[in-house]
Amino acid sequence: MHASYQKLAKFYDAMHQRRDYDKESSFVIKRIKEINPKARSIIDVGCGTGTHLQKFSSHFETLAGVDLNKEILGVAKLKFPSAIYQCAPMKDFRFDQKFDSIVSLYSVFNYNLTLDEAEATLKNMHAHLNNDGVLVLALYVAKNLERKISIHVGKDESLESAKIMIMSMIQNQN
Repeated sequence: MHASYQKLAKFYDAMHQRRDYDKESSFVIKRIKEINPKARSIIDVGCGTGTHLQKFSSHFETLAGVDLNKEILGVAKLKFPSAIYQCAPMKDFRFDQKFDSIVSLYSVFNYNLTLDEAEATLKNMHAHLNNDGVLVLALYVAKNLERKISIHVGKDESLESAKIMIMSMIQNQN
């Protein structure tokens, strides 16, 4: 995990305050319920501070969150304590039960750096899904991407923050 992500917990919600969590969650819930109307459990892989889990809670009985950042999971546990949380890479999380749905939003899946990691992640997610389970991956895919810059700024009563991301293609790599 990159060191800057470890320091992100106290800034995360402020930086993402402009996101429409209600709209995003409604879209995801609708898609899951169209495929499996009886879905009652969900894992959010890359759950961050648990805002989507909060939104999912009125539609699912069992909720779990996975993230690499234990500090961010600490915020999630305070914000939404009724979910099950695990600090683990997406290819290695382990729960003692299977779920009806798994989501991974905000292009979290793209943090797999090799095809082997991506395959291991998909196998792990599959192992945690019930037979009629639904997997929702939000991917960032750009053709001919040379460089993309995104800026997220946030402010609340005690904090101002900005995150600048620069993404570029690495030639001759998977």
